[in-house]
Amino acid sequence: MKKHILPVACMAALLMAGGVISSCSDIDPVHSLELSRVLSPTNLSVHVRNSVNLELSWDAMDKATSYTVEVYEGTTAEGTPVFTQEGITTDTYTVKAGLLGETEYYVQVKAVGEGIADSKWVGLTITTDAEQIFTAVNADEITHNSAVIRWIDGMMTSTDAGNTVTATPTTNESAATINYTVTSTDVANGYITIEGLTQDTQYQVVMKRGNVTRGTVNFKTRIDTGDMIPIDEGADLAKILTDANDGDAFVLLGSSYKLTEDFELTKSISLTSIDPTNKPTISGGRFIFNSDVASFSMSNIKVDVENKYGNFLEAKGGSLGSLTLEGCEIKNTNNNMIYSNAAANFGTITVNNCIISNIGDGGDGVFDIRKGTVASVTLTNSTITDVKRTFIRIEVATDFTMTNCTLYNVATVDNANNRGLFSLAKGKTLKVENCLFYGIGLATPTNVNSGVWGRSDKMKATATYANNYYFNCPNLWSNLYKDDYSSVATELDPQFTDAANGDFTVQSQDLKDNQVGDPRWLK
Repeated sequence: MKKHILPVACMAALLMAGGVISSCSDIDPVHSLELSRVLSPTNLSVHVRNSVNLELSWDAMDKATSYTVEVYEGTTAEGTPVFTQEGITTDTYTVKAGLLGETEYYVQVKAVGEGIADSKWVGLTITTDAEQIFTAVNADEITHNSAVIRWIDGMMTSTDAGNTVTATPTTNESAATINYTVTSTDVANGYITIEGLTQDTQYQVVMKRGNVTRGTVNFKTRIDTGDMIPIDEGADLAKILTDANDGDAFVLLGSSYKLTEDFELTKSISLTSIDPTNKPTISGGRFIFNSDVASFSMSNIKVDVENKYGNFLEAKGGSLGSLTLEGCEIKNTNNNMIYSNAAANFGTITVNNCIISNIGDGGDGVFDIRKGTVASVTLTNSTITDVKRTFIRIEVATDFTMTNCTLYNVATVDNANNRGLFSLAKGKTLKVENCLFYGIGLATPTNVNSGVWGRSDKMKATATYANNYYFNCPNLWSNLYKDDYSSVATELDPQFTDAANGDFTVQSQDLKDNQVGDPRWLK
């Protein structure tokens, strides 16, 4: 301030003297300003945490002994605040109670001093996220046509009687949406029971108070075994499937089953577990098809190939109309998970909520389709670990979609067979959203393309990306997107709990807030 104040003082002295002076040495310099009030806090920032909490921070101000926070519903400080806190003695504060989800709030802060007037308010607007009061649905409280939905203790009050609950099917177009109204008894009990659901169907349950979401939870109803053929522990799985009729659906009641060789699919079948929380294991063999089959599906089953075969499923001819893997764990193949090097045709391939691990370097990764056709591949809500070579190699035109997946320790072999993550040499589309990539490739490899995002000569698909993150991927951008990868993925450490032992629980709050990676690790 001195350089602005002193010239003014000099000019004033000059005018008063009516003459010319050569310096202002006779005038005392100004060393400080005495203000009538505390300065307003600067650099105010507000972040939404845990859906409805507001985390505030600001710069500490000189002469401030405390701060006051007010929160108003809406975009201005009009009316009565819904929250007020005085006497805050730090430069951070978190509003942890009293706010609604999906609501716009105006947040303001002022500085308070002793013997000096308060500062002016400084504020900004922010919108909370949808609230989440539900706990995960207990598998023991799910039947083929009902489910118990519980919420966190203390999160519902008498004002929530009358809340509306909607259970919407997300995987079965023929299943009906169920509507429910919360009663005062439900509030007192701490749960509701939704009945009339359809078996073997994924539902999303949403509770609203008016237009505001209070909680959202997803679950899948159990299978009504009255519609399925049970397979007991110790049964000859291959013989039962060989003798099956086209379209038969089987439920595995035991914990372990053996396939000692290739099992050829010649008819549509589905396999599922009676208990999704205690998945049975099929070990020692693999599946192939060499004729026309309408569909093959597996849900909530573990498959351990035991490194006896190159893959879990190989196409040798014919066509497979749809392949669906839901809630499965597939591991220990020598080459790839799904493979085709023949004039065979896939329709839709859907992989959801799966864990895929330990794929050797004899072939290219999870999907290795070199000939034939494939209409589309959808990979969602899944974790893929320890894949030696290329993650995706599809050399036929297809639409590939990948959302909310976590990849760890992929494309790590150092040789020319490592094409990196994505190799789609024949075009159509690639869509990657909300995915997390960790430990891809290796530093300073002999093969310059080991662990790259892709090779420019092997990526002909039209690609779209959104909300992807990576960390510890030293060679990721050495080929494709090497000049600008800002729209592809952002670098951020997920702070895994114990990745070396398979616990990929994310500690990074930013990744949690942005819902990045396999949802099972966003706790």
